[in-house]
Amino acid sequence: MDVKLKYYLNEETCENKTTSMEIVGNVGVGKNETQKVSYFGSETGFYKNSSLNTSGMLDDLEFFLSIVGKHILDFDIAETLKVYDTDDNAIGIISKNVAKENENLVMFSEVTNAIVKNKNPEIEILYNQVIEMRKRTGQTFYHSNGQPEVRPVLEDEKDIMLAINMFPLSLDYTNINENEKEQIKKDYFKMIVFDLLINQADRNNSNYGIIRNTKTQETRFSTLFDNSTIHIPGIPENYYNLNGCLIDRKQMIICLLDNYPEYVSDIINPIVDNQESILSRTEKVATSVLTPKEQGWIMPLFRNNLETMKEVTLEKRNHPKV
Repeated sequence: MDVKLKYYLNEETCENKTTSMEIVGNVGVGKNETQKVSYFGSETGFYKNSSLNTSGMLDDLEFFLSIVGKHILDFDIAETLKVYDTDDNAIGIISKNVAKENENLVMFSEVTNAIVKNKNPEIEILYNQVIEMRKRTGQTFYHSNGQPEVRPVLEDEKDIMLAINMFPLSLDYTNINENEKEQIKKDYFKMIVFDLLINQADRNNSNYGIIRNTKTQETRFSTLFDNSTIHIPGIPENYYNLNGCLIDRKQMIICLLDNYPEYVSDIINPIVDNQESILSRTEKVATSVLTPKEQGWIMPLFRNNLETMKEVTLEKRNHPKV
């Protein structure tokens, strides 16, 4: 079908182009149904219909966050395009395919499943520690419909580090070369910093991973996608879900700066030092692409997260951990 696509070349320059969008496959079912499509001739991506979420709000947020992440914060974010029908009605978004020709996206959940099958004693110890930690720290939350859900809530620094380390330590049990492992780890921590800023609430092990070239076996961390879950029903907004564990955002920032400065300092410091510019530019994009209701939801969270990151960083600069 013919559609109009809206996309940003940079934070200020927007282009609109009419193209034929062809459905080439389905991914998922029900409310999460996503269709794989081709557009602009050779480009491929994943189309999400606005009717499958809350009045298109999640689509708008994904579009907004892709612009902020890619063009303002300089993170590796999947390009998102707004889709309109020929009558200029917004009907969904396309998330550009993060895997190129001869490449496969391997989710972290698939990495762990492959490792578990190999029955490596050391990794089994790690995973058993995670299982024990989940049981020990479980707390009950209630959704708006009254349904209870038990989730691990981490407050002890060692528990938080265990949740963080699940992915980096798992890499040690793959055949990825050492230089690639180190770069993947850097990009993993960059993802966490981005999530803490934008209020991503659900970075589970099925919405990030690695990309491997099937011919050369070269491996890299995946471009970030599915970034718009900024709230989990029934869960307080100060919590960040990483690898199935809920962690207070401020505690996470403290833990990162105290224990992983070699990975996060060069990412966080420029953000803190350019806070006013980042906020001003982000507000300008929000005004351009979000409704007033959407702005009233996401921008207070973004400002608060940016301020918290600055507060913790300046405190660490003045009183470094000995």
